[in-house]
Amino acid sequence: MAEKLLRGKAPLTLWKGANGAAGGHLYRGGLLDPETVDADDRKRLIDEGFLDVVVRKGESFVLAEDTDTGDKGDPVTVGDAGLVPKSETDNGTVNTPTEPVADPELETRRAAARAKLPADGSAPKSSHGQDVWVEYHVAQGGNYDDLAKQDKAELIKLAQSRQS
Repeated sequence: MAEKLLRGKAPLTLWKGANGAAGGHLYRGGLLDPETVDADDRKRLIDEGFLDVVVRKGESFVLAEDTDTGDKGDPVTVGDAGLVPKSETDNGTVNTPTEPVADPELETRRAAARAKLPADGSAPKSSHGQDVWVEYHVAQGGNYDDLAKQDKAELIKLAQSRQS
């Protein structure tokens, strides 16, 4: 039977050493001899999802038993793959700009306002609401966030100044 090893599943796992020996830490994807970990701590860390039990299969590793995230025999990554599961935040991207999350209610209101715009691309009637005027200017190349701050009278004046 293949030798069972422990694989770090969490970004960082601290473990207590067996037989009074010093413990240590294990990063995600790292391997550890299960005999070096205190038996009670090993069971707790496996049960709580910090570690997986894996075995070597050729040049790769597979799960040695069923877990909450995989079945026995499923291949697993060992070593630092630099990958973070989608369920976790990658702290390396905290300061990286991301796409804003769309507000479904706002998108519905904007779609309704766009539906009221004249099909020929001309300016809407002055009786239309501020939201329709905002969408008209967005269609002309304006920035929604800037235009949404203006009142209807300013938006109508802006349209008139563009036409002259």
